[in-house]
This record gives sequence, C-alpha cells and structure tokens, in this order.
Amino acid sequence: LIIRMTCDLLEDIMDKMLPLFINKKICYKFHIAININPGLLNNSAFISKCINFMNGFPEKKMILILEITEREKVLYSKNEEENIKRLRAHGIKISLDDFGTGYSSYVYLQQFPVDFIKIDQIFVHKIGIDENTEFIISNIISLGRKLKLKFIAEGVETFEQADYLKDVGIHYLQGYVFGRPVSINEFIENF
Repeated sequence: LIIRMTCDLLEDIMDKMLPLFINKKICYKFHIAININPGLLNNSAFISKCINFMNGFPEKKMILILEITEREKVLYSKNEEENIKRLRAHGIKISLDDFGTGYSSYVYLQQFPVDFIKIDQIFVHKIGIDENTEFIISNIISLGRKLKLKFIAEGVETFEQADYLKDVGIHYLQGYVFGRPVSINEFIENF
C-alpha cells in the first residue's frame, strides 16, 4: 500500500508540475522531498518510478529528495547500495530525516551514501532557549561538513530560529515562518 501511494504521489506531482516547467513558469531548480521508509530502497518498481519521474522533467530542473526516516533499525543490504547508486546517478538526492532522533544516526551516516542531514524540529524549537541544544546543532553541522553534506532544518517557526540556522550554515529551512503546508493544487493555483 505504501509503495503504491508513494508512486501515485510521484505521478500526481509529475502531472501537475510538468506544465509549469514546460511553460517556463519555473525556470530554476525546484526541490520536492518525499519521506520514505528505508525498505522502499529494496523495491525495484519504486526505484524505476523515481528514475522515470526525474527523466520526465526538462533540463534536470527538478530535484527529488528521498528523505529516509530513521525510526527503526535497518540492515543495509548490497541491493540497497546498488539502488541508491542508481538513484544518485539520475540526480536523486538522499536525506536522513529527523537526524538525531531515531534508531542510530551515526550508523545511518556510515552505511547510507546521503546528500543531506535534516535536523529535527525538536532541536530547532530549542534555539535561543537551551544552550545544550545549540551545541548539539553545532556538532551535527561540524560532522556533516566533514562528510561534505548539506543541511535542512525543519520546524522553523520564528525569525530568530531562521537567522540562527542561516548564520551557522544551514542550507535549507522549512517551517511555518515561511508558510503553512498546502496541497499541490493550492500551490499551483497560487504560484
């Protein structure tokens, strides 16, 4: 069921977003991030769907990020490694979602060739309140830089948080300070 729902979501995004690229309403690289269970990395139909999704957009303007949730223990297989290589060869990025809150963040960094670390909102919400949290964020950034990764912070709700995160080198920010989540139809209507 999850595989079908995720594949249907990719088709829906393609159907609704492709005209914006073809008509040049979007002329820059556009990021779409989808949370996935690590088990999907073993599913050849899902891997093919992601590759077809990327190949459907002109001039590689779409950036698909697969956000791997780390809430359960995953044994990294050779098949997953090959599938991640295939995905990355087609420009698909891999992110560790909710970094620092799941089963074993460091094991994931060791096993999965990732492009992004997504800093969980549990850390973001304590910016300006808890000095220890800021030390943790600083250490995550230090580690990520050494691994040549980029950063996404989620749950940004204040300009103070946004300014702090930009100042320490976070590349991308998500949260209510920028806008509430909307459906794809509402996004396209207001684009």
